[in-house]
Amino acid sequence: MYEGEIASQNRFTGEIVFNPAGKKSDTVIGYVAYFSLINGFEKYLYMTKEECEKRGKKYSQMYKKGYGKWSDDFDAMARKTVLKLLLSRFGILSVDCRQRLHSTNRPFEAT
Repeated sequence: MYEGEIASQNRFTGEIVFNPAGKKSDTVIGYVAYFSLINGFEKYLYMTKEECEKRGKKYSQMYKKGYGKWSDDFDAMARKTVLKLLLSRFGILSVDCRQRLHSTNRPFEAT
C-alpha cells in the first residue's frame, strides 16, 4: 500500500476500502493480504511497514544480523509475512479440516 491509497478500514472485519487514485507518493506505508473462499468467507490483513519490521526483528535471525532476504528484498519478505500470518490465522490449512469440509458437502477453494 502506498501513501494515500487507504480510503477506510473496518477495525472489526479487517476489510479495507482502497482508493488507488488517492496515491500521494511512491512511499510504501504497509502491506495487505486478502483471500476469499467460495462459501463467501473473506478476510483481509493489513500490517504497516513498521509492524513488518518489528516482526522481522523479533523472529528472523537474518534480519537481526543485517543480511539475507530481509536486507536484500524487504518488500518481498514483508508481503510473505502478511500472507503467512493471514493464512495461519484464518486459512484452512490442515488436510483434516479440508476432508471434514468435503465430507459435509461444504466446498473449499481459495481464490
